[in-house]
Amino acid sequence: MQGIKKGKCLMKILFILEGDLDVRNWSGTTLSLYNVLSDHGMKVSPLEIHLPKYIRAINKWKRKVSNRSGDLSRGRLCMDYRRNRIQKALCQDDFDAIFCVGSIDASAIPENCGIPVYYYTDGTMAIMKGYYSEFSSWDSQTLKDAEDAELLAAVNTQKNGGGILATSQWAADSFIRDYGVKRSSVYVVRIGANHMKEYKSSDINRIISDRIQNIKSMLRILFVGVDWERKGGPDFLELCRMLKKKGIHYHADIAGCTPEIPNELKTDVEVHGFLSKANPAQKKILDALYQHAHFFILPTHAECTAVVFCESSAYALPSLSYQTGGLGSIIENGTNGFLFPLNNPVNMSDWVNFILMLQASPKKYRQLCLSSYDFANHELTWKSVGNKIVKIITERGTHAQKS
Repeated sequence: MQGIKKGKCLMKILFILEGDLDVRNWSGTTLSLYNVLSDHGMKVSPLEIHLPKYIRAINKWKRKVSNRSGDLSRGRLCMDYRRNRIQKALCQDDFDAIFCVGSIDASAIPENCGIPVYYYTDGTMAIMKGYYSEFSSWDSQTLKDAEDAELLAAVNTQKNGGGILATSQWAADSFIRDYGVKRSSVYVVRIGANHMKEYKSSDINRIISDRIQNIKSMLRILFVGVDWERKGGPDFLELCRMLKKKGIHYHADIAGCTPEIPNELKTDVEVHGFLSKANPAQKKILDALYQHAHFFILPTHAECTAVVFCESSAYALPSLSYQTGGLGSIIENGTNGFLFPLNNPVNMSDWVNFILMLQASPKKYRQLCLSSYDFANHELTWKSVGNKIVKIITERGTHAQKS
């Protein structure tokens, strides 16, 4: 592909991330972002931020002697280290844009560096602190550091003429509402399926036909998630109980974790544990689970975004979840699945009725599978994500040059 140029030179991007640039970082999302920018002909220079041992030791000591809790990586010492690393990198080349994965590094960029700053994120501290239960254990200073860093990242982005790339409308609205970011500086850029096997239309049609052949004799449902409780594992088991009570022959596969399965469900539920995409043998097992399932079911109670829904759609597999967080930007009702209201107490009856309705109508089920695949191909691939990101960077870059 011909390189994206600024004038007569390739556009040079400083790509900043926390940790290693590999498939383990954000379920492969960080590596995919790096690859799509490179694939579009940009000269991308990665800067991996690893907090040194002495800083990690100091943070550990702080927790012990001052009752600090939560993620201390946004404290002054950590941010000073990031600023020094970023400043050194900026002195080594004449970059046209800075791209950060998450807000933490965007907050460490010099306030008036004169280079457009873009950062890609799935949420803000303003909405996450009261949404994810893990933040309830953070002390007030740690929460303040995190929110201050988020605000600084938003300010830096606007001052330097860049943009915030949010994976959902839910997150984008928070930047505008909670941090006063101009609507013109916030973009909704969905996430893509990571490290997927590419299928031709003929392959997908065969997979769907194979599913339909046995959907009435043996219904197969799939759960993939590491955090069993937050991802709605108990709700998934409740759905299994209801299917069993109705006399439905089903088989449930669970991957990503190893929960305890009640005795009455053990004959119908199979636990595969964590399956790494970086391991060819384990990835093959995961591919087969997606291919053979009739529904992907992840009743998550809190979710900014989840790559697994992109992956299930890429397998032409309808996804069922709750209407929560940023999932409305990934799952469109009747297109690639359905989102149910998150009620308390939980009631899975509507889920079961939806599944049984499609089980009884192969034509409707086939159509939902096909539209899931089409939606994934047009909206949830890294190619489509990359096209949008590059368009934003090049158009805003041109605007910044003119201004």
